[in-house]
Amino acid sequence: MTDQENIRVLILEKDEEVVDAVKHHLENGPYDLDVLSSFNEAISRLKTEHFSMAIVGNTAETDSPFEVLLDMVKASPLTSLILLSDLPEEEVHERAEGCGILGHVARSVPPEDLNHLLSRFRQITGLL
Repeated sequence: MTDQENIRVLILEKDEEVVDAVKHHLENGPYDLDVLSSFNEAISRLKTEHFSMAIVGNTAETDSPFEVLLDMVKASPLTSLILLSDLPEEEVHERAEGCGILGHVARSVPPEDLNHLLSRFRQITGLL
């Protein structure tokens, strides 16, 4: 990935307010954003297109990002995942164990938390 390339990000979330909060933090950065609310459509896209990152919350099919997490990892193992969840850190870690997520942010999308994970993503991809 060169500095001139935008980073493709899939936002999978059915709540427009949450989507708008995520977009607000990303739209002025080097990101190409694709927003979906359907898990089934997201899986199809992950299998056929390259996304560097996916931000995953509640979908049209389920109100838990954990229910779709493993399928997303299987569909696109090189896509870095950030979960949108209000669960405590320990519970997120336990429920997402083995899936290799970057981390999670609350559904209110605190800028400092999202920026921390985006920085972590840049560090990881800079090493590849």
